[in-house]
Amino acid sequence: AQKRASDPSYLNNHSEFLKFTEEIAKITEENNKLESDLKKLSEHSEPETTEQEKAEISQHEMIVKYIEEAEIIRKKI
Repeated sequence: AQKRASDPSYLNNHSEFLKFTEEIAKITEENNKLESDLKKLSEHSEPETTEQEKAEISQHEMIVKYIEEAEIIRKKI
């Protein structure tokens, strides 16, 4: 542990990991907001999905996929 703590590449990797973790937290927070907004839209929207709603759903699905991929990468680090 002593050796790793003084190893510049370890410190750099750890720093990158912390940045990555912060980024995941931000994305998760944004995703939760989008899910909440999406739920509100679906509760109050007309049965037909508008183009904007389709775009929001698509964006939400991309964020979910990104978070899932990020979690896989995080587990490998």
